Amino acid sequence: VGAVLEQRWARLPEERRASQQALDQAFVAFHYGDFAAAEAAALDAERLVASDSNEAAHLLPALLLTEIYRETDRDDRAGAVADAFLKRREAWSETTKTGVLELYVPQLLRAARRAGLLTAAEAEHQAQEHLERRRASVPPAVFEEARWISRMMLAETREDARALLAEGAAARGGGPTTGFAPRPALALGLLYELAGEAAKAVPLLEQVTRACNGVAFDGGRPRALLALGRARESLGEKPRACEAYRLV
Repeated sequence: VGAVLEQRWARLPEERRASQQALDQAFVAFHYGDFAAAEAAALDAERLVASDSNEAAHLLPALLLTEIYRETDRDDRAGAVADAFLKRREAWSETTKTGVLELYVPQLLRAARRAGLLTAAEAEHQAQEHLERRRASVPPAVFEEARWISRMMLAETREDARALLAEGAAARGGGPTTGFAPRPALALGLLYELAGEAAKAVPLLEQVTRACNGVAFDGGRPRALLALGRARESLGEKPRACEAYRLV
């Protein structure tokens, strides 16, 4: 991993190199379970992009910090990071990447909600408000899928999940119309597992855990592995559940 990253850093423009290096180091430490090193590197990355006017530059440090604090039972810190990002967004130029449209803002809103800074209704309102500002910049099919994925990513309880499935979330937000199937698969797989529908969750979560793409960076792959372990365990597949748990 180190040699590959060294090559990547060498190809980057000098002005981006230090922040990307810190971010990559934080990502690697996070996935090896060294949360102290991951936090230090992510905070360094956040500091290095402080003057950047692009929303995307601030997004990944914020996401990674919220995941680190969630994993270390510091919901108050995760909420503070999310709240600070969400409040400063108006001063930055927006990114139109569909990954942000689908998953990232709901993930931060969930962190703020978990910390008691937002109610469930406020979080959903802000997520939909965020999407509406981007409606003109994406095709209608992508927007509609993103709207449903956003709602799925905000679900916190079994009741939330079942209500969304009853509304037709699987049909409306679970297809690969964006051309980046692991993201809708992650959202729908997590929703099925939360709703207690393990048999439907497993194939989707397996797809996510095999994907070689950026869904891993925002904590998606560890969450998918954890949900996959729970789903397999509920189906009586304990050896396979243990395989997933070992990789979390």
